[in-house]
Amino acid sequence: RSVDAIPSSGYFAVFLAAQMCAKVRLFGFYASNRHGARHHYYNTEVPSNKMRDETEFTKVQRLVRHGIVEFGDQCVEECHASRESCEECFGGESLEELAQLERWTDAMREENTRRERQWADFIKWDWKMDLQYEWDDEKGLVAIPLKRQEAMQRARDEAHRRERQSKQERRLDKQAV
Repeated sequence: RSVDAIPSSGYFAVFLAAQMCAKVRLFGFYASNRHGARHHYYNTEVPSNKMRDETEFTKVQRLVRHGIVEFGDQCVEECHASRESCEECFGGESLEELAQLERWTDAMREENTRRERQWADFIKWDWKMDLQYEWDDEKGLVAIPLKRQEAMQRARDEAHRRERQSKQERRLDKQAV
């Protein structure tokens, strides 16, 4: 049986990633709002098509069972099944308690720190490419002149320094509260 509605962009992304990548781990997929999770991490929108989302979840579960993709977040299937199994999977903590802790367990915080380090390493590589080449509609991919590359690097280094400083200040503010 096929999906009953137009698939979500996330569903398309799962299949695209499965075609292009040797290993696919899904993070933030199918956290249920009935358990206190938002539909989108970036806004408070509610699901527009719950039936579609349920059908997609069933299909993605099959992909997980066959080893094509895996859930990167812990307790995804348990939390989808019921509130009780979700709380049991998270070590008996109520979802309200987890929400007060930003819904993060120690294992989730450690995994997030690891991913942040990996992302920072990736961004450094990506920035180097952005600093060396740009797209020109007539010529295609062209090299950026060295002096402009250096100015761009200085600007990005300064932005990165300010971001680190801001994160540190927020962390200190949280500790003070």
